[in-house]
Order: sequence, then C-alpha cells, then structure tokens
Amino acid sequence: MGKSKRIEKVKNLQINQFDEWIMAKRQINISIDELGKNILPDLLICVSEGSGDVIGTTVLAPNPPETQVIDWALKCMTSPMTGRPCRPFRITLTEETIDFLDAPLAQFGIQVVIDPNPDPIIDGLVDLMENESGSLEEFPPYLDEPSMDAKTVADFFSVAAEFYKAKPWKLFEYEIPIKLDFGGPDKKCYWAVVMGVLGQDFGVSIYRSAEELEDLLDSDGREDTMVVAQRIYSMGFSFDDYSSIGSEVKAEFLRHEWGIADKRAYPTTLVTDPNYKRIIRQPNKQELADLTIAMAAIIEFLNAHKKGVKEQARVIADVVSVEIANKTIHVGLTLPAPEFMNDYEDDDDYEESERRLTLAFGMVRLAAESKSKGKRVKLAKQALELSRDCVSAYLLLAEETNNIKEETEYLTQAVAAGERIIGIDNFKKFNGQFWDIPETRPYMLARHYLANFKATQGQTEEAIKDYQDMLKLNKNDNRCVHFVLANYLVLENRDDELKKLLDNYKEAAAFWLYTKALHSFRTSGDTKKTAKDLDAALKSNPHVVDYLLGRKSAPPDTDKREFLGTEAEAMVYTMMFLEAWKSSKGAMQWLEKASAI
Repeated sequence: MGKSKRIEKVKNLQINQFDEWIMAKRQINISIDELGKNILPDLLICVSEGSGDVIGTTVLAPNPPETQVIDWALKCMTSPMTGRPCRPFRITLTEETIDFLDAPLAQFGIQVVIDPNPDPIIDGLVDLMENESGSLEEFPPYLDEPSMDAKTVADFFSVAAEFYKAKPWKLFEYEIPIKLDFGGPDKKCYWAVVMGVLGQDFGVSIYRSAEELEDLLDSDGREDTMVVAQRIYSMGFSFDDYSSIGSEVKAEFLRHEWGIADKRAYPTTLVTDPNYKRIIRQPNKQELADLTIAMAAIIEFLNAHKKGVKEQARVIADVVSVEIANKTIHVGLTLPAPEFMNDYEDDDDYEESERRLTLAFGMVRLAAESKSKGKRVKLAKQALELSRDCVSAYLLLAEETNNIKEETEYLTQAVAAGERIIGIDNFKKFNGQFWDIPETRPYMLARHYLANFKATQGQTEEAIKDYQDMLKLNKNDNRCVHFVLANYLVLENRDDELKKLLDNYKEAAAFWLYTKALHSFRTSGDTKKTAKDLDAALKSNPHVVDYLLGRKSAPPDTDKREFLGTEAEAMVYTMMFLEAWKSSKGAMQWLEKASAI
C-alpha cells in the first residue's frame, strides 16, 4: 500500500478510546543474514498497553529512515496483527529512539507520550526473541525436528491451506475458546483459540489446560501477560508471507511440494514449552498431527454451524469426523468451551452433562453413517462413555445385537436414560404434552421401540399397556401409536377398547377407516352400517382390498411426496393389519364379497 493511501485509510479509522499502545525501537542481538556479519538489526515493535498483545513488529537495518518508521507506525493501525484496525487513543514512545513520531501521530488526533524509560513488556519480548530464536526472519525447516516426517508435514500444510481459505476468524467477534475432545484410544482434550479475529488472518493456538488458558486470558498487567505466556504450554501456527521465510525453509518447501493457499499464507508453527530448555521450540510429530486434527475439526465444525456462530448462540456442541493420515478421528467440539461459559453467556445453568450428552448424540450420528457394523457398535459404546443418558446409543446397540437378552437390556436402559433426561418431577408437569416438548422425545422413542420389541416376543399384554401409556403421555400421538395399538387390540379380541380408541381419533385415512370397518364387522356382522363403513374405507383407498386379498404384492414406483390414497399406503396397511383381518372370522370373505359389488 502506498504511503498516501495508507494515510487516507488511517484518517478514516475510528479512534478507540480504550486502546493505548506502546511503540519502541531496539537494537537486538539476532543475526540477519541479509545484513551481513557483525551487523545487529533494529526491531520496531508496537504492543497494547492493556493486554500486552503485539500489534505490529518488523526488523530493519540499523538506523532506518524516519519515513520508513512512520510508514510502519501507520501500518500498525491499518493492518494490526491482532485486534480491529483503529487509531488508538494514546501511544507512548519509549526510550526517545523514535520520538520523531510525535508530530505525525498527533496529526491523526492521537495523544502521544514520550517516556525516556524502557518498558517492561518490551524488555520481555526482546529477551524472548533474542534467547529463543536463532534468526527472527529464518523459520527452521520442519524436518529439522528429529521425530518429524514429510507426510505429517504434508497433511498439516494441506489442512492449513483449507483453514486459510475458510477464514474462520471472520465468524468471531471475540477470541472465544473452543473445547476439543479427541476420540480414539489415545483420548485427550485441548482448548483452542482462533487467532486473528475481526478479519486479520492469523491462525490457531491450542492449550492442554483450561486453567492455564484462563490465566492467560485473565492476565491484564503487561508484565503478567508475558510471565503467564512463558510458563504455560501451548502450540499453534500463524500465516506468514512466503517472502519472509529463509532460503533453507524455501528449499524444503519446494522440494516436498507441500503447497500453500496464498503467498501470504505460509504456515509457521511454534510450541511454548516451559519444561523445554529454550521454552519456544518446533512441534514434534505428534504435536503437529494434533494441531492438524484440531484445524480440520474446527473447519468442519464451523462449516456446519456458521449461522449459530455468527449469531453467538448460547452453546454449540457437536462431533465431527476428520480424515488424517489415513485414519478417521472423531472430535467433539463445544463453543464456547464450558469452562469459559460464564465469560460469554448470560445463562449460567448450562452443565457439563448437557454438553457431553450433545456430543454423545453427535457420536451416534457418525455411527449411523458408517457402513461397518463393528465401527457402529464401537462408536455407540464411546458415546455411552461420554454420557450414560444417550438414548440413541442404546437403541443403536439394541438394533445391532442378535442376542435377545442384550436387546432387552439395551432397550430397558434406553427408557431409563430417557427418564433421566426428563426428570421425575417433570413427568406430571408434561403429562399429555410428551413429544411436543423436545426433551421428552428420546424417552418416547425408546418406549416405542421397547413396546414393539415386547410385541414381537409374544409379550402382547405388556406391549398394549405401553402403547396405552404413551397415548396418555402424548395425546396428539405424533408417533402414530394408535395405529399399532389398534392392530394388537384386534388380535387380542379387545373390541370394547378398540371402539374407544376409534372414537378418540377421528381420521379419514385408510388406516383408520378400514380398521373401523373391520371392527364393525367383528361386532355386528354383515349389516347396512358395516357396509357403509366399508364403503367409506374403499373410497379413501380402493387399493387396500387388492393387497389384503393377495391380488397384488408390491406397488409400482410412486411419488414419495404422496402417500394417502396410494398403493404404497395400501401395502403398508396390509403389512400391519393383514394378520388382524385373517384372525377375524369371516372378515376376508365378507371383504371379497362386498368389494365385488
């Protein structure tokens, strides 16, 4: 950007009344190959006085021209490394090395303070750079790390390119921590922060401890921020300009053809490790793999929940599946991380059990998508490890087993889990409205599955009681339980109860009208009223007779958007009620005779 354009852009920026910066120029004891031997460069650095965040930094030849320093200062406002582009309320120029910035900065309405003393946070940053880096401009080659291999780095570069294209930082207004639960035999948790929010492409930092991240986010003193940052473990990456990397790194990059999304998107990594002799080091193979998994999971998660993230929904939890190094890894993500809920939410009643239940449901969703029975069972059991209240996991396991005892146990546990989700005190409160209230649906689903299973095992009396209980709990009968109940009432010759059921649900569908006609014949025989009831059924769907009498066995392809009155409806009714018709003495003969008229 030309200087005149940068000046105009700065003029158009708002002044942030709460932002105060520190700017300094220091000679640093770091070798820069381009400057030649025995020449120490100058470091220009700008930090936020409140948070200690680095706003901008660059390394120049000693005693750079004033115009170059002024242009850098303006760039800190238009393109900060962190935070929103703005004009700060005040800038303190330390050590009188760049006090010539006083007049240029004042022209933009910025208060300028000249402090002859060095600032502690600048001291800390300079020490960090001098002690932990062999070269500020030269990033070390990835394969210099003994445990690293080219395939792990290739996977990292590939996902980093996708991350850059997705630009997830645009979805966030604040740097909100995300919790990541890695599945598999080597379970682990990380807390991630998408860096470079508000349009500044930066990267991701991940932490192994929520408490350490909380300490870092809570540190408000300049010295405290630096001290905390150096005593906690973290790993992350940022996007840098390809032109800024050294010759050895470029050679490695080109030799392996790893690829980047943009010339400004070369991913550079670092690990802050207080237990390591140099504190800052390269990631090892496992750390880079974990960083790659975290990136890929965040991309999948944000793609699935863009709207919720933009609208700052109360909480979003999900499980995503990522393919890394020919392995499938299931990662549970929660935004905001539950440990930081009080910082970002007004509603404090969100509990860890709810989060784990949501993630468990996500795990079962992945299981249902798998073509492997073994994987489905494994994922369902992992879901129950996350939450014993995951009804869908029990139902999936019940479906997969061929053992009647196991199926009974899984279905019984599913009902019990559904009861726990609702809470015993809410059963009376929600009575009659079950299914209309979302938290009752897992219970109703489990109860339905268990009742159906009992019926297939000859426990018809128990199944009928379950169906009747379900109708009391859910008067609207969203699960169409009354159709199933009607069939078993016929089979058990409970015509009085069937009459009450028919009267309670006034429907014009073939399912109900044919069943009503069957009840009329069973209780009254071949009469005018019975003939009238059958005529109404025939008008609702004439195809049912052909299927009940065996004239047809399979419907032609039909429009799936339509069901009532079609052959598909006729076939389904026959599958459910054929035994009831056959068990009713004389009903099939009466049906054939009456329909032929």
